[in-house]
Amino acid sequence: MSYLGFGTAVVTGASSGIGEEFAKQIASHGTKVILVARRLERLEKIAAEIIAKGGQAKAFACDLENPADRLRLVQLIEKGEVDLLINNAGFGKFGKVTSIPVSEQVSQVQLNILALTELSCVAARAFEKKGKGGILNVASAAAFQPVPLMSVYAASKSYVKSFSEGLRAELEGSGVKVGVLCPGATVSEFFDRASTSITLRQKPMSAKKCVEIALEEFAKNKCVIVPGSMNGLNATVSSMLPAGIVRMFTSQIYKNK
Repeated sequence: MSYLGFGTAVVTGASSGIGEEFAKQIASHGTKVILVARRLERLEKIAAEIIAKGGQAKAFACDLENPADRLRLVQLIEKGEVDLLINNAGFGKFGKVTSIPVSEQVSQVQLNILALTELSCVAARAFEKKGKGGILNVASAAAFQPVPLMSVYAASKSYVKSFSEGLRAELEGSGVKVGVLCPGATVSEFFDRASTSITLRQKPMSAKKCVEIALEEFAKNKCVIVPGSMNGLNATVSSMLPAGIVRMFTSQIYKNK
């Protein structure tokens, strides 16, 4: 049986970490997965692993920061053959805004916000038209507060959370399920691309566990999914404390080794 009755799922950022786990776990439930990322060789390897275990998978190399390249994926979704979209692709850069190249800050916005928004809007139209579908956007625990030294990243994830909640309300009763995943530190390539070695206050969650929780909660139609009790507590506390105190606290979370 396919995952929640979804026949075909598009998973972005599927070449590693959380995205790879989403693809593997959904495929294990019988849903065909289209793996999207830039690294074709890596995608083909993961697809082969899924197929070897009896699943259905296809590699779809695409640079989501490039609007022209992204159009190929948009056209695939518009054909109506996809009924589940998991927007997992995204990255962050660690450091002061003034010390990071402007081009890298803009790239975060292009991938974390622009690409996700375009794909979500296209999918929402296609899914609403046929009265069935699902959109699960991946934000971050950073979405609940500003994070000095990751200012653009945290702001972009706040957008993802807010946008997803609004989209869910708009599609209520249409047959389209919308959720947003807000994971804390997770074992992945995220910190490698962030160009930092940091001291975390808690052990990172495995991508496998994170995705298991996400799929279980999404199946229950939960809107904002925060894996891990400490991450959930941090999200709640951040919404209750004065903004100045939250900024002071988040400034201490990341420390250069």
